[in-house]
Formats: sequence, C-alpha cells, structure tokens
Amino acid sequence: MRTIRVLGLTTVGLALVASLLGAPAQGAKTLVFAVVPKAINNPFFNDVRRGCEAEAKKLGVQCYYTGPTVTEIQPQIQVLESLIQRHVDGMAISAVDGKAVVPVIKRAMAAGIPVVTFDSDAAPGSGRLAFIGTNNYKGGLALGKAFAQLLPNGGKYAIITGGLGAQNLNERIRGVHDGLKEAGVASKFQEVSGSPFPCNDDINRAVQLIEQALTAHPDLVGIVAVGGWPLFAPEAYKQA
Repeated sequence: MRTIRVLGLTTVGLALVASLLGAPAQGAKTLVFAVVPKAINNPFFNDVRRGCEAEAKKLGVQCYYTGPTVTEIQPQIQVLESLIQRHVDGMAISAVDGKAVVPVIKRAMAAGIPVVTFDSDAAPGSGRLAFIGTNNYKGGLALGKAFAQLLPNGGKYAIITGGLGAQNLNERIRGVHDGLKEAGVASKFQEVSGSPFPCNDDINRAVQLIEQALTAHPDLVGIVAVGGWPLFAPEAYKQA
C-alpha cells in the first residue's frame, strides 16, 4: 500500500509541475523534470523512479531521476545546484534536511524553476509550490498508540530514524511521543540516551543500530523504527 501511494504521489507531483508550464508545443524542446530523492540507492525510491518515468511518457516530457548516493544534505544540495545551473524545467525533491534545503529551493524558484517536494518536505519559507506526501505526524501518532497498546507496562525504548534533519521522519517521531501521551502511558516509558539513532537510510546500518541498542540496553522493551529500512533486510532484522 505504501509503495502504491508513493508511486502515485510522485506521478501527481510531476503532473503538477508539468501542468504549470503547459504541454510542449509541436517541435519544441522536450521539457526536463528532475526528481531528486534523498538517495538514489535507497530501494524505497525505486517505485518513485518508475512512477516518474511512466508519467513522463504520458506527458511527453523527460523524467531525469538523479540524486546523491548517500543520504546526506551536502551531496543533495550539490545535485540541486547542478540542476539549477542546467536550468531544468522543474524539480521534485525529497529533502534530506528540511531546513538546509530551503536556500537552494529559493534559488531555484528565483531562477524560474518550479519546485515541489514529495515524501519529505522543506521547512516553512522555502517558497516551494506544493508538498505531495502522507501526513507523517498522524502516522507517527498511530505508531505511538500501537506501541503503547503492545507494551502497556512501559519500559525503556529506542527510536531508529533516518537523517536527523528529515522533516517527514521528525514529524513521525513527534507523533510517536504524542501517541504515548494520548494513550496515557508516557510516564511509563523512558527513551534511552542518544535516541533517536540515525541510520542515514542505510539498511545495514539500521540493523546494526538495533543490535547495538539491544547490547547497550539489555532491559530494552521495544524499538520503534519510523522508516522501513530493516524491512528491506527481513532476515537480518528478525535475527536482531
């Protein structure tokens, strides 16, 4: 369900930017729209690429799927700067760091390049045209309530996240904390020191963090992952 939703949201984002510019005239140059995930080697975004390419074919435009190879903000900003210099016709961005990406989005918009965000939004004030994604706070809220229901006696717990500056993941974390409060059990839970632990969207690193948390805190009662990284390595995740 999440895969289908992401693919659909990405096609909506591409269509939104394309509609702002209008369809290319006969014989005109092909419009190029860049889709920039947090990292191109993150399997979560594979469906984003497929959705982008499928919608681009329908619209008669080019989907240029590009991004950093690691989930870090500086490499993503370098990619975005290169797209501004190339003057692509539009960009859809999943921001690694919602605050840090604001200046480059402003530069793109000032250069006449429409920008939308997807999956992970930019911080307020970026000027981006729209955000296409899920309500991450409500998702985190539901996760926190479910966690409380599974562990009514509370105890020590840890949170595994991606990048510490990711707007979508921070909203989910806030939702988890508020979910525990709304369930009336927040006082029974203690988040261990150093949590949330960032895996930077590295699947193997996420599993390692789980193992390290369990080793450092033998009395840990639960771990909340606010992203699906361990699920891409199910056997390692189960073993951990």
